[in-house]
Amino acid sequence: MARKPRGQGRNSQLKITLRSAKAVQICKKVFSFLQANVKWLLVTIGGLTAATATFVANFQDLSSQATGYLRTHAYLQTRQHPFPTLLDKNAVDSWTTGRLELAVYQIDGYLGHLKKGPKWIQTCLMDKTIFPNNHATQYNDLVELPETSIDRQNKEFLWSRINDIELNRLEDGQLLRINDPFEKLLNRSSLQLLHRYKDSELAKLDKPQLYLLRNSIYARHGYPFSTEKLEKYSNRRGWSTLSAAYKPSVMAPVELCNAYYLDELHPARELGALGRGLLVRAPGSIISSRFLKAALCACLAEPKVSVECRHKPNANEADEFRDNVDLIIDLVLGDENSIAWTFIDPHEVARADLELFAIHEDSFLSAALDFNAALQGTFMSHQTPFKVSDTSATGGFWGARIELLPQTFQTLSSNPIFLREISNNICSAVQRSLETVGPFIPRMAKVVPQVVQAQEGALAIFEKPIIFDDLRIRLTQQYILNHYGLSLLSIELVPKIVVVHMSENNTLASSYEELRPAVMSHGKKDSADVGESELNRSVHYLIDRDGNIYSIMNDFYIAKQETGMDMHAVGISNVGSGAMPPTDAQIIADARLVRFLRLKYPTIRWLIGAPESQAFAGSALWEERDPEYRIGARAPNADFMTALRDRLADLKLKSTP
Repeated sequence: MARKPRGQGRNSQLKITLRSAKAVQICKKVFSFLQANVKWLLVTIGGLTAATATFVANFQDLSSQATGYLRTHAYLQTRQHPFPTLLDKNAVDSWTTGRLELAVYQIDGYLGHLKKGPKWIQTCLMDKTIFPNNHATQYNDLVELPETSIDRQNKEFLWSRINDIELNRLEDGQLLRINDPFEKLLNRSSLQLLHRYKDSELAKLDKPQLYLLRNSIYARHGYPFSTEKLEKYSNRRGWSTLSAAYKPSVMAPVELCNAYYLDELHPARELGALGRGLLVRAPGSIISSRFLKAALCACLAEPKVSVECRHKPNANEADEFRDNVDLIIDLVLGDENSIAWTFIDPHEVARADLELFAIHEDSFLSAALDFNAALQGTFMSHQTPFKVSDTSATGGFWGARIELLPQTFQTLSSNPIFLREISNNICSAVQRSLETVGPFIPRMAKVVPQVVQAQEGALAIFEKPIIFDDLRIRLTQQYILNHYGLSLLSIELVPKIVVVHMSENNTLASSYEELRPAVMSHGKKDSADVGESELNRSVHYLIDRDGNIYSIMNDFYIAKQETGMDMHAVGISNVGSGAMPPTDAQIIADARLVRFLRLKYPTIRWLIGAPESQAFAGSALWEERDPEYRIGARAPNADFMTALRDRLADLKLKSTP
């Protein structure tokens, strides 16, 4: 075997060692490079990641901004400036300060400057009655817009005009002569926005007066109230003679906005003593009775009491209680000092108020007991006998008959302290009584019709109100939301259609009773109901078999009566059924009533029988959202509608869309 030369093995090992050393050196260099640059790599990767995230976020932000811009642009396309050009100074010269200030609010509302403003002005600007042409377009609650030079010039002109009127007292000249803050504010309400007097004149009124002031704004235009207190107050002021002709459009914009403001200031109903009426009768031949009556009425007239005394010595008690007053006191000469009461006969109460009255009937007894105790205590303190009668009567009014002996009247003449005590105690007792039972004093049945002027002369309309309380109003609003998709602040309508129905009941009483409750009776349900509380059906007028016309609700309120068109329809229902078709008297009455309605509401253009409403499906007048929902149609026969249209041919009322 041949031998390797000496040193050859050592050379091989040396080469391996050298190669290994080079590899180690390379690894060290790579490691050193990585070690030196890893932070840079990490920073670079982090930067790329952050840049990517920023890009995504910026893209999303740009996308969101673009979406917001498009949404804002689309929204602004639905807005319309109420005054896009300079105001006509000649036209504006006739505006009151209230209307001028409203114009400023209109501009600011469009510019989006009232988003945090008072709710009442927002409501005012979006009210269809106040601003029929731009209520849906002039208020902007999404984005603030910059004022243009036209906006600035218009606002400067409006405020300049307001200042001129105030400096020259063009409106306040007559108002300054009125000392009563209530009457002054009522007169202001048609000229000026009352929020400007919150800390001055309004601060002098208590809450019941604010309630009465708000409703007085409506009352003086003849608003037909469904509240006994307000109806009688309006009657005493002589305003109710306009009630049959009342429609929301007779109110000035400033007045309606003031009503919204006062409602926001004090929304509660105040049905206590303030604003009520008292009939006091006393023998005029006895001087002390006249003093007693005068002292009593002066006490009741105090601003914080404000119960009005009526001076109608020969008036019929039932008539006065039905139309004007809430309590009757008779001071008479008698054989003993005594008091006896007459309580309300339920048979005399309007059917719509009977249930509430029956629940609280005992409150009248309790109030009378308190009244008796106050009066008897005063007489006993002067060692004068006084008897409380153990019997009472019932009738068409609530009242007390106070008998006094001749010597008692003489004592009152010679003892003014005694007279003052009696008058003050009666005054306090009256106030407490009306505070206690005021909300439950019912409307009395009316047997005399209201006579209105129509195209063919005087037209007699009886009042027979159904229940139209807060519950029915809320249910109507919910019904409109469910079926028409509209959230309404008010259930007022502008009539365009008269719909004629048959009641499918053969008597006035049964026809009325079916419509009277606010809630539909069990067992009766409209087809395909969408689930709202069961608002009862209603119409605006009932016509009896003899042709007598009965108004059962305000004809400017929405009634649940006709599928798809409740928002536009006035309903007339004729008493009768298929077995008892309409009478000739009903045809004549329907025709006269339609003529009256057409005169009152020139917007009425259609006259239809209830089933004919189906022809309007899909038209601009049909707004029902549920294709399955139907209110059962009840209409007179074709001959009736033909005869009715023949009588009204000159009005050219249409029967199709």
